[in-house]
Amino acid sequence: MTEAADEVELRQGDLVLVDYFPSWDLDKASVLTGPTGTISQVLLPAPRVLQGRDGRLIVCVCSYDCDLENPRSRTGVALAPLMAIPAKPGDERYEAMRRSARLDADNRLSYFQLFPIEIDPAVGARVEVGVVDFSQMMHLSPALRVVAELSQRVVQRLDDELRSAFQFKLAAHFGRGAGDE
Repeated sequence: MTEAADEVELRQGDLVLVDYFPSWDLDKASVLTGPTGTISQVLLPAPRVLQGRDGRLIVCVCSYDCDLENPRSRTGVALAPLMAIPAKPGDERYEAMRRSARLDADNRLSYFQLFPIEIDPAVGARVEVGVVDFSQMMHLSPALRVVAELSQRVVQRLDDELRSAFQFKLAAHFGRGAGDE
């Protein structure tokens, strides 16, 4: 379940619209070199991020709330792209990814890098459910400036129950141990 984005205070789990979100894929990057042969610029490809209204990309805020409340002392805001589920409807993996926000019947998490979110139709995405891909998380900085800007671009926020599941799974993504999927 999600809530409308009536408030402007940015929170962990908020879906926001951004103009660009890079993919740190050096195999697909273009490298520009200067006159001395040193790298002067790396051009990164855009990942397949879901688009919302006005063609902007939908990303999810992954930074802790305390980092967002104190942006002066933080260098960046962690964001992860919202992607289409990487399986087709009817495929058992698709259904497993849709259910992967919470522990399963065996008390286990699956698809640690993905968190499914039902997308409000008002956001303008072409799918009903997307997945936040924690494995593509990046930092946008400087935090002081971008927190205020992102606060104005919130299009959907998670209700408290789903937000708690998001926080649990984000922590599990980083803290999973040997033998986890």
